[in-house]
Amino acid sequence: MKIDGINAGMGMDISKLDLPMDGLDQASGLDLSPGMSVASGSFNAPDIDMEGLIKDAVKAVDAPQQELTGKINNFLQGKEELHNVMIAAEQARFSINFTVKVRDKIIDAYNTVMKMQV
Repeated sequence: MKIDGINAGMGMDISKLDLPMDGLDQASGLDLSPGMSVASGSFNAPDIDMEGLIKDAVKAVDAPQQELTGKINNFLQGKEELHNVMIAAEQARFSINFTVKVRDKIIDAYNTVMKMQV
C-alpha cells in the first residue's frame, strides 16, 4: 500500500515511501480493506464486554487487599513475618493508587470527549 501526501513534520517528507501495511488488520483487530472509511460510518468496532472488564479489574484490585488481610491476621497469630506483611501492604497500596490513576485518566478522557463540539 502506498501512502501519498503525508508529511511527518520536522522537514521529513514520507509521501513517497512504500510502507507495508500487511498484517495490521490482524494485529489491531481492524478491518483495513479498501474502501473502509470511518467517516462513512462503515467502521465496525469490535464488541467489548465492558461489564466483564470492570468486574475483572475490580477482582484484580481486590486480590492484593484480601492477601494483605490474610497476612495481617496470620501476623497477629504469630504465623507470618513482619516483612511479608509490609510487602503485601505495599502491593495493596500500589494496586489502589494505580486504579485511582486509571480512573482519573478515564474521567479526563470522558470530559474531553464531552467538551468536543460536533
